[in-house]
Amino acid sequence: MKKALFFFFALSSKINFGQNQFLVFGSGANDSFNSVIRTADHGWCMAGTTGGEIGSQTDVYVVKTDNDFNCLWSLNVGAEGVEIETDAVQRSNGEIIICGYSVDNPSLGYENYLVRIAPNGNVLSQLRWGDAIWNRLHHMVVDDANQVYLIEESYEANGDHLFQLKAIDDLGNTLWSMPLSTSILPAELKIYQNKLYVAFQEDVANGSQLVVHQFELDGTLSGIFISPETSAIVHGLVVNVFGVTVVGEHPNGVFRNPYTCVFNFDTSVSLEQAFNYDYNAWYTRAGVTQEGYTLVGETTSLGLGMVDWIVHRTNASCQFINGGTVGSAKSDLVGDVQVVNDSVVVVGSSNGFALNQQNQAVLYFNPSSNLNNQDITPFATNCFYVGIDPINRDSEMQWLIQEEMANWTCSGDSPSLVRLFDLSGRCLGNWQNRNQIPLPSQQGMYFLQYKVAEKNYTQKILLHP
Repeated sequence: MKKALFFFFALSSKINFGQNQFLVFGSGANDSFNSVIRTADHGWCMAGTTGGEIGSQTDVYVVKTDNDFNCLWSLNVGAEGVEIETDAVQRSNGEIIICGYSVDNPSLGYENYLVRIAPNGNVLSQLRWGDAIWNRLHHMVVDDANQVYLIEESYEANGDHLFQLKAIDDLGNTLWSMPLSTSILPAELKIYQNKLYVAFQEDVANGSQLVVHQFELDGTLSGIFISPETSAIVHGLVVNVFGVTVVGEHPNGVFRNPYTCVFNFDTSVSLEQAFNYDYNAWYTRAGVTQEGYTLVGETTSLGLGMVDWIVHRTNASCQFINGGTVGSAKSDLVGDVQVVNDSVVVVGSSNGFALNQQNQAVLYFNPSSNLNNQDITPFATNCFYVGIDPINRDSEMQWLIQEEMANWTCSGDSPSLVRLFDLSGRCLGNWQNRNQIPLPSQQGMYFLQYKVAEKNYTQKILLHP
């Protein structure tokens, strides 16, 4: 018996590491990348959230590639409810750890969610826990001894909204915790030379102020960095030999404008900059280059689309060198940035490249130290989840299998275009204005891409004896 299943698809493309690339990942539903890490095997791992799993609301979406962004494996992790990814790290043994939050029963609230994945993509464990009304995990780092540190958000039964920096073991047990004096989600958590740094808006009498708290690995507070700009909002943090640097925004009349502040390690300010433009733009993340930083963020007023990425190269004081905007004609949101040998990798989401106009997980790569060259030609990738999930034949299947004939038959209007792909992303055939196409001779998984009444669809087909 042959069986048809619905899921998602992406084309394959050989990536040349020496040129700009804008790569499109994900399903036919809403997808996004929130994290990117450089892995020990000189590859990449991207993690985020997908809505493309049949029978589930959202799942954690993880993609592992080689150095040239060729897909090695990808997977969805989660149950039938909601799982949201917020950060990812890799241990020295190659194990990838994903944190976030989960809810299976909305009446019970969110739970902490932690996933451990082996280097080959096998899921080692999934942990859910939390003793408050709801709990969520956010930023995460790992030290040289593979100890995990993260930030937990919780709503307590007494109404308190808490954020705590914690060290946890692999079972989710708290080894120590330090409360953070904020009612707003901290921007980032970093580790540098065996010290932890948390950037957040600290609650004060007349509002909040941008601060960075430095902790020892046992949770002892050992330094406080305070921004001179009382109206600044922090979105990103980087700590390296240049110092402790925060990036974000400040209000400029009706506009949101970029803000940066570089601190010396003695907590003094090296250089603070509050930019004033007559349009909206702000920084969200920073990566370290040989001469300074690559700052990424978003803008709503430069004409490419509703929201575009900004990617700027700066010196060690965050003073602009070159760069510009990257994006589609729709909305493009930044998730994370990594810089390796001055090559920039930015991940996030975009609804400007998807055939169905929903968000797709996207990756922008620029190998040049001159970021004025911002080519955004999109390439689809072959990173997709290939799990097998049954569907309701009556309500969800767009194509019907005719057992007595060696072909697929469309149950509705004839598609104007049909394409068939195997799991490697190789196109096996193209047909126009046909409601029947021949079956492949080999059993296995295949993908149909087809267009009906100017709408594009994708269907996963499993052939077995």
